This record gives sequence, C-alpha cells and structure tokens, in this order.
Amino acid sequence: MSYGIIALFVIVGLLLSGLYLFNRKQKGLSANIPHYYINISLLLPVVGTFNAEVFTKAFDEKWGASLSCLEHIPKGEPEEYMHHFHISNGKNNLMLSYSNKPMEQEFTQGLMETIPYLTEKEIQFVQHHKAFIVLDYMMGTQNAFERLSFTSQLLLSLLKYTDAAGYINWSSKCYRQASFINHFYHLDYQDIESLFSIFINIHKVFIEEGYWIHTHGMEQFELPDIQIKFANESDVTYYSELLSSMAIYTIEKRAVLKIGDTAELAGDGVIYKITSADTDPEHPYGAYGAIELLRQN
Repeated sequence: MSYGIIALFVIVGLLLSGLYLFNRKQKGLSANIPHYYINISLLLPVVGTFNAEVFTKAFDEKWGASLSCLEHIPKGEPEEYMHHFHISNGKNNLMLSYSNKPMEQEFTQGLMETIPYLTEKEIQFVQHHKAFIVLDYMMGTQNAFERLSFTSQLLLSLLKYTDAAGYINWSSKCYRQASFINHFYHLDYQDIESLFSIFINIHKVFIEEGYWIHTHGMEQFELPDIQIKFANESDVTYYSELLSSMAIYTIEKRAVLKIGDTAELAGDGVIYKITSADTDPEHPYGAYGAIELLRQN
C-alpha cells in the first residue's frame, strides 16, 4: 500500500471521525463516553431509502434477536441527503448514517489501488457506486467480543440487505469484498476466528531490511497491534500465520505479552522477545499502540 493511500485513509478516517463526533453530540453523549473505534462504511449500488422496519424484521428472522432501529433527526437543519438511525439490541448502540450521494471520487480511486484481486465488474461498481452507509459503534457493553459480535451481525445483514459489493473498516485500514465474508452470514454465531477475519487486517510491507508484517484494527478489541520484521521471502507465510495466531490468542485470552517478556509462540523452539514497536506515521497503529516480536534464536 503506497504512502499516498495510507494518507488517504487518514484523511477519510478524520472525516468519518467527525461524523462520529457529530452523532455523539446530537445524541447528547459526553466526551467521557469511550471511543470504541468501530467505524465501517458500505458502498451501495443504487440510491434508495433505508427501510428500518424491513431491515429489523430480516435481522430478527436471521439471528433470532430483537432489534430496534429508530430514525434520529439531528438538532437544527437536517441534511437532505443524509439520514441517521439509532440501532440497538438493548446492550449495544450504533448509529447508522445513510447517504444517498456517493463518496468523493478521490477516496474511491484510492481504495481501488488497495484491492489486488477485483474483477472488472467489481472495479466498475466501486468506482460508480451511488450511495453509502456509515456504521458507528456509539456506546454499550464493556465486553469487546460482545460489541464486535453484534456489529458483525449488523454488517453481515447490511451486506445482504443492501447488495453492497464490500465494506471499508477504517480502524483496520482495509477494503473487503462482500464475497470475502459472505459465508459467515450462514453461521449461527461468530467465533473469535470469524471476528478476526471480519475486523482485522494483516498488512505486508516491503522494507529495506526485507519484510514487515503487522496488524491493523486490534484497537477494536482494546488491544495493541502486533508486528514483526524479517529478511527472507520464504518466511512470509510462516510469520503471517504466526502473527495471526498470536493476535487470535490475545483476543481470546485477553493475554497481552508485556514489554521485555520472552516467549515461544509457535511450539517450534523459536524464542521471541516482546518490545515496543516504533511509530510510523505512514502506517499508524491504533489507540493501544503496538508490540514487536524480535526473534532471539
């Protein structure tokens, strides 16, 4: 991913953060309410309306859970092209903002450069989408797994309801095709590995020393991102799987290794030391920072 595209994500992320803060202000939420860093956008094929009654009925039938979805009219003059809905299951509260205008072309063009395996039809859809949805987690349970489980159900249902081609996760700095996660819709619930696939991005970067692999999006689980650097191309698969396994383990066990700890992570006798990862403005980590794995043998 080029520096320009990372900068693009930062700029658009700031714009969507502004929408998030606007929603919180309109809801009368205090600045002391935590920011959960769950912010997702869906690109839509046609301009239409969001029918809350139809959506909640389909959600209830699929997941066997009652859902409220009420339109929220902001104070002052409402925007003609933007409509807001407060979605809740009693424990989790999100704001769904529907725009019947497309995203700015510069944003979608930048997204295209981050997607390696799209068909021509999918490329045309992203470039010529007509509307979009922003989904913000506003407030709710203190359990990150419960927050993201509910959000994943909403996301999967919205992808089905809207026929969106894909979604943007601004925390994990990635665009995912709907086809990448559609099979999760047919599960009765989402386990840790499913949530990892839906919300976390493993990013590989070529550097002078060789390769740099790191996560984006772990802040959604209230955890630091993880990175490792190595020289040999033959080790890419090994370290990608190692990083994924460690991330899933920390999500499941809430067991973050401390700076200075050493550990055998893969059961193969290789020891790693945990250090604090340097910050890189071109590859910004989440609110909880990042740890680095340094191979010791």
